[in-house]
Amino acid sequence: MTYDQFLIVDCPTAYNVIVGRTALTRVKAHLSPHMLLMKFPTRNGTSVIRGDQLSARTCYATALKSVASKPPMEAMTV
Repeated sequence: MTYDQFLIVDCPTAYNVIVGRTALTRVKAHLSPHMLLMKFPTRNGTSVIRGDQLSARTCYATALKSVASKPPMEAMTV
């Protein structure tokens, strides 16, 4: 069994997780970005994760709006 290290940050972002190609290669995942699909082997056969384009666009737009509307955390003093 292999383990991957992840960096967790506390900041507003439009993404839930960013997984690198090396991690995807290690789990033998097959990606189809056009179909919003990822297949990977499990003990019980092949598992599939499917995306929803409308949900992805809505989530991305909402995340960008919330980041743009927040005031800066630090104020500059002169």
